[in-house]
Amino acid sequence: MQRNTYIDSAKTFLIFLVILGHCLVRLGDGKYVNACITMIYTFHMPLFVFFSGLLFNTDGSWKKVLRGSLEFLVTYCLFQFLLMLLNNVPLTIGNILLPQFALWYLLSLAFWRVLLKSFPVISNNRKVWLLWAVVLAIVMGYVPVGKELSLQRTFTFFPFFVVGNMIRSTSVLGQIKRIDYRIPVMLLILFFFIAFFFVAKPPFWLLCGRTSFYGYHGSLFYAPFVKLGWFLMVLIVSVCVLRLIPDHKYLSVCGSKTLTVYLLHYYPIWILEKLAFRTDNLLLLLCMASVILVITVLMHELKLIRFLVNPLKVGRRFLEPSVTSERI
Repeated sequence: MQRNTYIDSAKTFLIFLVILGHCLVRLGDGKYVNACITMIYTFHMPLFVFFSGLLFNTDGSWKKVLRGSLEFLVTYCLFQFLLMLLNNVPLTIGNILLPQFALWYLLSLAFWRVLLKSFPVISNNRKVWLLWAVVLAIVMGYVPVGKELSLQRTFTFFPFFVVGNMIRSTSVLGQIKRIDYRIPVMLLILFFFIAFFFVAKPPFWLLCGRTSFYGYHGSLFYAPFVKLGWFLMVLIVSVCVLRLIPDHKYLSVCGSKTLTVYLLHYYPIWILEKLAFRTDNLLLLLCMASVILVITVLMHELKLIRFLVNPLKVGRRFLEPSVTSERI
């Protein structure tokens, strides 16, 4: 199948922001850094989840969906074990259930695929799916479980996965690209201005979606309204970002390699952390994130890396008989 260059361009842009966001959080310092963190974390993972939903076909067989989810879980277990060893985390059941670094996304992705595949049993109306997803996000906020098995993040970001799947066969992305570019530019500048002058520290308790309502600032009664307000803010900022992402073949070259980049980009950052590297120089952090992106994209071509990223898929290809010219 011919790949969609705009989707791949968007995925490349977003995976770069994932790297940059982690560089800013772990290696950066200063008010400008905090404002950039707040801005990036407002939309980069919701949009990543959105595109994952957009690319997921609910009409596929249950066998295919379960096999794909199993591949994510095996990859999660492998990299979870590697990171636990790297960070000297004791190999206990409790620690295994706490995703290391950014591995929560693999757990959530496996669950989203299975859950959304189950939704047609409830209704074939995709708007009903979105309603259910939002209700689940609110209800699960009252469950006093946080990072374990990525539970809160799974349900917090699930509505974005559903929205992506809802517009899979529509022209919504094309309609967004027809918006006057000056409007999203002005809105994003305004948002950065607010983040810089009125937000002292990035509100990770809200932006990361990993906290139940018991970790919110304020009463449990108002917590659902805070989450709904966050959903609305993410929607507005995300539409602005989608409008401004260019559709370019050179930018799209990383689109098929984002999982590899996602899994490997932690290790260079870990090394820099161990060297006690800190800076408030945004330009330097941008350059570092760019270098990490290039290195991890190049590593995607290594057979060992491909095996580590998806051992079940690579192993299945190895075991399946190859198609020879005589059989064609």
